[in-house]
Amino acid sequence: MKKGPIFPTVRKIIRWFFNRKTAFVLACLVAIVALFYAEENWRGKRAWEKYKREAAAKGRPIELSAIIPPEVPDDQNFAMTPLFKPLVEEMNKPLAEYMKMTNATPGMTRFHAPFDAEPVDVLLHGEIKPSDQMAGRFFAAPLVPGSPESKKAAREVLKELERLEPVLNELALASRRPYSRFPVQYQDGPAMLIVPHVGYLAIFSKLYAMRASANLELGRNEDAFADGMTGLRVAETLKEESLLIPQLVRLKMLSISESVIWEGLAKEKWTDAQIVQIQDQLDRIEVLENYVLANNGERVFLSCSLENIFKLSARERAKSLLAQYPIYSNEEYSVRICILGMTSAEWVGFLMPKGVYYQNLVSINRLFDETEATVNPKTHRIDVPPLQRYKGVLSKTPTTPYNFLAKFLTPATENAAPRFAFGQTSVDLARVACALERYRLTHRRY
Repeated sequence: MKKGPIFPTVRKIIRWFFNRKTAFVLACLVAIVALFYAEENWRGKRAWEKYKREAAAKGRPIELSAIIPPEVPDDQNFAMTPLFKPLVEEMNKPLAEYMKMTNATPGMTRFHAPFDAEPVDVLLHGEIKPSDQMAGRFFAAPLVPGSPESKKAAREVLKELERLEPVLNELALASRRPYSRFPVQYQDGPAMLIVPHVGYLAIFSKLYAMRASANLELGRNEDAFADGMTGLRVAETLKEESLLIPQLVRLKMLSISESVIWEGLAKEKWTDAQIVQIQDQLDRIEVLENYVLANNGERVFLSCSLENIFKLSARERAKSLLAQYPIYSNEEYSVRICILGMTSAEWVGFLMPKGVYYQNLVSINRLFDETEATVNPKTHRIDVPPLQRYKGVLSKTPTTPYNFLAKFLTPATENAAPRFAFGQTSVDLARVACALERYRLTHRRY
């Protein structure tokens, strides 16, 4: 007797695959999947729209236009001083052209062209090597304030900074302008946002503090006072930047400039009239208000960028997420196996219902709202117990499809509020110290 084939023939497989029962089962599976996608998309979009209505009712910004600072006249704009004009021109270029610059650095040779070669190199790389060496000797622990060695080091610092005097004088004059608007391209998305001016302003803040400290050591109190005040004004040029990084850099710049104030108070160098001006400048500095500005800016900026991505087709959405947020395709979270031209992370983004992304938008915004609720700018206080409960919530909360973007994209939010609170406390303490020094000058005692 002739035996049949061990394995079913292709004809039998096709017949089995297309029988009525199998077709019915497949149709049911397709219907279930389609129903799942429709339900998730409807639920996610509904949750996001509900949150937007709640945010609008509470007066929270929800549109990108709400966080972009308005344009101001050039003659009142700190950023339009001749020193920064080439940089502003580069920042105004399209991102693709901008990124063609060496290491994404905007036309630095043209930016520093007005100055001779040595200051160009110093400012170009942000190294300030000779001045750092002088400052190292000047601020070294063995140097006793007022000693011949300390005065010699201070003179060396001032001599080294003479070559940058035209630049520092120009910025000192520009810092008196009422506005500062650098052309930050918010529409390019978080990963593509470039703020090169922030680093330069931080460098200038250090230079003013260095020169002020050296002048204090040599008894040139008027010059030291002028540089200290300029340092505060330069730091305040970032106060209306509605993103976290510029505001954190501003905090650092304020701390550097405040050190000059404290040094002058400790050495009893300031006059009553000078302290009044310092107090007036400190009274204008509101750190916690700028935390709320930065928190809202980050929230809106991130939400609008993601919402625009979610409107793309599934595959375009997956690729755009990977381009904007590389951590999404990190080896730790994704085995990069290429199947049909797509990596595993791209497949996840391709298959994920759009509604899941909208649920993540709600999670991201809730996290920002929870941290902001702990801060009271009017009383210059933060509520520590709620902040402590919130601290670490991202790492402790299990990762789910509804919060995975929130965990990847907002890790800095839980640590930002304490840093701003410390910055506000530092400003407030400097104001108290100024008041005490004025009392001492009047009554010759504390």
